[in-house]
Amino acid sequence: MRSTMRFNGKPLVAALLMCGAVGFAGTGLAQGQPDAAKGSYPSAGKTAATPIAPSRAETPDAAFKKLDASGKGYVSQEDAKVLSGFDQAFQASDANHDGKLTADEFNKAWSMYSRKSN
Repeated sequence: MRSTMRFNGKPLVAALLMCGAVGFAGTGLAQGQPDAAKGSYPSAGKTAATPIAPSRAETPDAAFKKLDASGKGYVSQEDAKVLSGFDQAFQASDANHDGKLTADEFNKAWSMYSRKSN
């Protein structure tokens, strides 16, 4: 028995191509949503690093690296919260009052902080 229905495959092919394109785009979006705070896409498998409280005996460079655990190039007031009593040295050393200490500003603050007794 011969079928009398003829099938034109063009709509089916177009539908399959659209499904594939939507699926591909969805996969890309799921892998990297923009980080609103940074205005960028997060790196795969990278998480925000938590600052580690250095001891007062550490060098300024070692303390800076521990507090700038994510490697952004500065220590923020939020990063420095792990250090009890550091706020006064932070404020005195933040030359441009931007709430961030560069490595040079941090060295000055660390010098003040590490001289104080616990």
